[in-house]
Parts: sequence; C-alpha cells; structure tokens
Amino acid sequence: MKTHRQAGFSLIEVVIVLAVALALAATALPAFLNSINSYRLSNTAEGLASLIDLNRFVAVQINNPVSLRQTTKSGNAFLYIDKNNNSQMDAAEQRLLLPTDMLIMQPGSGVPGPSAIGFPYPTATIFASATSIVTFDARGTMNSCAGGSAVCMIILGAPVSPQLGYRAITINPMGEIKTWTWSAKAGGGTWVAY
Repeated sequence: MKTHRQAGFSLIEVVIVLAVALALAATALPAFLNSINSYRLSNTAEGLASLIDLNRFVAVQINNPVSLRQTTKSGNAFLYIDKNNNSQMDAAEQRLLLPTDMLIMQPGSGVPGPSAIGFPYPTATIFASATSIVTFDARGTMNSCAGGSAVCMIILGAPVSPQLGYRAITINPMGEIKTWTWSAKAGGGTWVAY
C-alpha cells in the first residue's frame, strides 16, 4: 500500500520561520525608526533654512527690514516671517511649525555650540530664546541676530532622541545661509556642512 504524503509545511517549520522573521524585525526596527527621525530633523532644518532665505527675499522685495521671529500658539512652536514687524504672527505671514519632538536649542549639556570641532565661526551669536529675532534689511544683508551682528547660529535638536545628533543653520552678515549636521562620535563629534 502506498502512503500519500501531503505537500506543505509542518507547524514546527512555520513557527521557526516566524520566530526568525520576528527576531530580524526586532533588530531592524530601532535602526529604521532612527533613520526616519534623523530624516525628519534634517528636513526641519532645511525647511527653516528655506524660511530664512524667503525672509531675506521678502525684505528685498518690499524694500524694508523684515524679521524672522518665533512664537508659541496652542502649545506649538512656530517660526514666522514678520512682514509688518508688529511682533505677531498674522494669517498671511509664512511660517514653519516645528515638530513637537524638536526644539531650537541652546549649546551646553551635550548640545554642541559654535566652539565645537569643525565649525568655522566660534564666536557665532546663538538664536535660542523666544525673544530672539533675525532681521534682514532692504539690501538682503542680516542686520541683527538675537541682538548681535556676527554670524548667527540656530541649533535644532530632538531632546528625547539625542542619538539623532543636531542640525544647525548659519547666516553670515551678507545673508549667506548654510545648513550643518553634528556627526556624533565616541568622545565628541564635528559639525559638517551639507
């Protein structure tokens, strides 16, 4: 008598394959989430750099000084172009909403500042407080940044995820805007322009 064997997988084979797949997913998921959050941080920095560049363009276009300010509305942090310089975010003014897990940061406590390795402007003025503003004049040059007239540095980070590193935007007095990333390494790190 012939025995017929059915084609397919046994329950044990299926369980082993699922266990291996779950183990691979568990090791890959944190790296995948870090990649997504790192991209979000870089994207927010690029959005801020674009808003600053637009602020400069608006100042030249309307032939008047125009400021970039920050404010908080309903618990959300915004940066906006104050076209009429009334220190209020009006409906028609361009803005950038910062993601809730990202902040404009002050150097110190692990947050690298302008004196860190790889940064060519060790005396840059830091744009960090809620009252900080960046003002461009009608020629497109930066008049002031947080009360100073040197190179301005805005640092972005995700305090709950310091492993993502930091991003910075610099504006020199002539209005040139550059974006930087902090490449953290064991024992420190460096600012790298991108």
